[in-house]
Amino acid sequence: MTDIKRYVEGKTQQELVEIQRNSVVDGDIYKAVTFEIQRIQQDTNNIQIDNLISEVQKLKDITSENSDSSKRFATWSLMIAVVAIISSFIIGGVQIYLAKIQVNPILEQEYRVERSSYEFCKEPGNWDIPGGGSTPGSTCKEAYIQLKEKFGAYPAAEKTLK
Repeated sequence: MTDIKRYVEGKTQQELVEIQRNSVVDGDIYKAVTFEIQRIQQDTNNIQIDNLISEVQKLKDITSENSDSSKRFATWSLMIAVVAIISSFIIGGVQIYLAKIQVNPILEQEYRVERSSYEFCKEPGNWDIPGGGSTPGSTCKEAYIQLKEKFGAYPAAEKTLK
């Protein structure tokens, strides 16, 4: 057995394959060399399996990290969308308020102009004035009928209408 050990010990796999090729099939040296080649193959396979397991674990870690990152990204995206919507509502409200502030004086002026044209036409005696009225081409009677719903009826003019 000690003679066979010298054929196996300290040899590389390539040297063992060469010894196996040159030895007698089913001989003691052949069997010992074949066993040693299988042992080396098994060791190599075990190392490769360990490397694969390590790589699979790294991939799992990366996948987990990517999943967490994706969840954080989705959460931040949702928060940004909510902030953008709330900001849009606030900006819209401010714009409406500013528009109202700018339009109010104009509307008040229009109201005063309409009211003053109505005041002139409230008196039935003014209805007979040729071309008299609130707008060019209208009579006081037409102006009174149009504006009485807005400003209220005037009894003296109502008697003249009937």
